[in-house]
Amino acid sequence: MIEMEVIVRPAQLADYSDVRSIYKSVIKDYHTFLAERGLNENLSDNLDIESFRFYVSGQSSFVALTENKSIIGFILAQKIDWINGNEKTLWLEYIAVSPNYRRHSIGLKLLEEVKKYAREHSIDALYSTLNVDNEPSKRLLVKSGFTVKDWRIAFQLPNLHKEKT
Repeated sequence: MIEMEVIVRPAQLADYSDVRSIYKSVIKDYHTFLAERGLNENLSDNLDIESFRFYVSGQSSFVALTENKSIIGFILAQKIDWINGNEKTLWLEYIAVSPNYRRHSIGLKLLEEVKKYAREHSIDALYSTLNVDNEPSKRLLVKSGFTVKDWRIAFQLPNLHKEKT
């Protein structure tokens, strides 16, 4: 695998068009994935500007860029005051990487930036959900240190406040 320079930074409103394009591509792939298994989920392939503005305003969402500044992935997250006994939680709503850049550790780099953000803001836990049959998502979350519970809820609790050594 060729190592590429990837920059991860906070998402900005100016990123909307590129993030929306990746989002549409990922949702299309997900619908194909479901159809191949005879499943259906009513997920819109449209990420509207108001929703994106909400994620950007929370300052906990990030984009991954190549050295030529092309957006190749994103993570949209929101702070939640309480979930499952944790007072400060970061809910990871969407983790997406452009199909051409998958399996190049882009998702891991995005998750590392989110974990850094969580440590800096005294966030107690990270939570996400995933489809029970989505092995690539499960592998990504487990590789990043999450516990996948019941194959639907992924979370990471202690040690967020400890610096990596």
